[in-house]
Amino acid sequence: MSGTGASRDGDRPPAAGAVERVAEVGFDSGLHVRAATAFARAARRYRASITVRAGGTAADGKSVVELLTLAAAQGSRLRIVAEGPDAACAADELAGLLAAGFEEDVP
Repeated sequence: MSGTGASRDGDRPPAAGAVERVAEVGFDSGLHVRAATAFARAARRYRASITVRAGGTAADGKSVVELLTLAAAQGSRLRIVAEGPDAACAADELAGLLAAGFEEDVP
């Protein structure tokens, strides 16, 4: 994603060489502003591009606004697709954050 807003290509398969992880949103209030901010902050530490897909919608994982457009409630299954030199590390960490319900750790 190039920061142009969420798109409706959420069902598209990942590109060759991309790393994909599926995680379930593990916190009661879903992917709300504070959690989306923490997710995007963690994603920005990586050089890989990060796309998060829910249903038919895709969002830039480094953009809080785009993540919020996914409207991911507790139990939602999100596909995290990372492409780039540190893609596997990024996808693993971000999937872990979602699954762990890191809401309590968000400042």
